[in-house]
Amino acid sequence: MTMTSASPPSAPRLMSVDEARDRVLAAVARPLRAEAVSPVAAVSRVVAEAVVAMTSLPPWDNAAMDGYAVRSADLSGASNERPVRLMVIGEVRAGSEPDVEVRPQCAVRIATGAPLPAGADAVVPVEETTPLDPVGQPMGTRGRDATGPLPASCLVHVAAAPGASVRRAGSDLAGGAMILDRGAVVTPSAVALIAGAGVRQVRVHRRPRVGVLATGDEIRAPGEPLGAAGIPDANRPGLLAHVAAAGAEPIDLGIAADRLDDVLARLRDGIARTDAIIVSGGVSVGPYDVV
Repeated sequence: MTMTSASPPSAPRLMSVDEARDRVLAAVARPLRAEAVSPVAAVSRVVAEAVVAMTSLPPWDNAAMDGYAVRSADLSGASNERPVRLMVIGEVRAGSEPDVEVRPQCAVRIATGAPLPAGADAVVPVEETTPLDPVGQPMGTRGRDATGPLPASCLVHVAAAPGASVRRAGSDLAGGAMILDRGAVVTPSAVALIAGAGVRQVRVHRRPRVGVLATGDEIRAPGEPLGAAGIPDANRPGLLAHVAAAGAEPIDLGIAADRLDDVLARLRDGIARTDAIIVSGGVSVGPYDVV
């Protein structure tokens, strides 16, 4: 009688990291609820509703340079050899609404970022001008900074095309334009754009709460005595940091002993107050690996 030996059962195929991740993501039933927060509080959060600009950027035509708001037609042919003299009839500061209209052969001193006054269609940088006193004498050298008393008039040494040194309303962003679509992650640069576009609150998904549990009788919290057989806990602090860096809220579930009752108790606690749990441990099939 011939005896044949049975083949040993084949070992189960190990799951790849990609497969494990796909299974975890497939178990996510739906996105977390949405909430309205300030743009700064939305950093690293996922947008739940499209963010739309409430105002144009810039909101109005404004000066891109310190200098003089002018009518470009008045400066046709202006040059170093034949500068054009303009009467200075007012001033516009950044943050102030213009209260003067630029008339022919006139100019208004203007600061960078200040709204362009009516009648003007260009800005001449102060470096291309010479301030004059009431009798037509230079008050300073050409190209001085645009501070001090308002000059009676100024010489303009260059021609200016319509729109020169002017930032047009909506040239950076038009009101009503989409800033971030659903599913986008809010970055610090996006916060600046959102706030600049007049958006007070952003609807984003709640941060996921992710619990981290370490296991093992040998694991010691940082700073605790190791004794004869302990090892410092490195995985749990590292995983908690990764959770925070990913934009989630880390929940520390502590260190479980190699006892099923302790592991189950901590997992039940975690399930009650988190959206997901990461367990570190159970790397083998020994009698004490209960995970």
